[in-house]
Amino acid sequence: MFNLLLVQPEKWSAEMKNYGDGMIVSGGDSAYFDHLVGVFQAVTRVTKGSPPPFGVIDFGLTPSQIDSLERQFPGIQVKKPEPGWGLNIKENRMQHWHARCGSKLHLPVLFPEHKGVFTWIDSDTTILNDSFIRAYADAAQYADVVLVKEDVPSYHINRVYLWWWQMNMRLCFGLQNASRIFHTVGYLNNGIMAARHDSPFWAAVQKRNEQAINAPVRYVFKKGNGVFNLGQHATAATLALDDPSPAYIGA
Repeated sequence: MFNLLLVQPEKWSAEMKNYGDGMIVSGGDSAYFDHLVGVFQAVTRVTKGSPPPFGVIDFGLTPSQIDSLERQFPGIQVKKPEPGWGLNIKENRMQHWHARCGSKLHLPVLFPEHKGVFTWIDSDTTILNDSFIRAYADAAQYADVVLVKEDVPSYHINRVYLWWWQMNMRLCFGLQNASRIFHTVGYLNNGIMAARHDSPFWAAVQKRNEQAINAPVRYVFKKGNGVFNLGQHATAATLALDDPSPAYIGA
């Protein structure tokens, strides 16, 4: 059992004082380089020039882009995902692609020297202030994973989204589990998430990610933009099936 904390963005506390022992991690390939720079520049700006340590997952950056990151953000750590991640997955190019895309679920493996809180931020995130960084870092001190609940009303009536989410859950985890995931968790977004390096969440979500990757992925449905997101499905399955204890900030 692990403790889950679902953050309600409109109720982030202004009283949270620090960034804990956190590390900010993002990732991207060469096409997302400007987004990566923007994320780290924004975090540096809103933390008044004293940000937590930075980490990058390299999905295909050029050597010159890596050099540029290291010059602009001294001390930044750039790590490249390894094929397969040690997961028991089939020798299939698409499944290795899924494993790479789920690499943010393996931050303690990628950055083993960091013994604190990891906060993952998708590189296309817009950052206006540091309240969410403080909220995540503080919450992760006592919750095993911190996520945003994305309970957008339109998701419940959008047939394409419902089909994409529910059918993928069914294909990855079976009909009974898919129903439990949908009715227990609903919709969430792991584009921003935080967990301690020793949180039991990591092992649990890695197991669910392996299960999703080994599903018949050639039938897994895509959203309209063509993006598979088995890592997000694995996160939802972990929260629904592996006995978390939910809590809400400000609820």
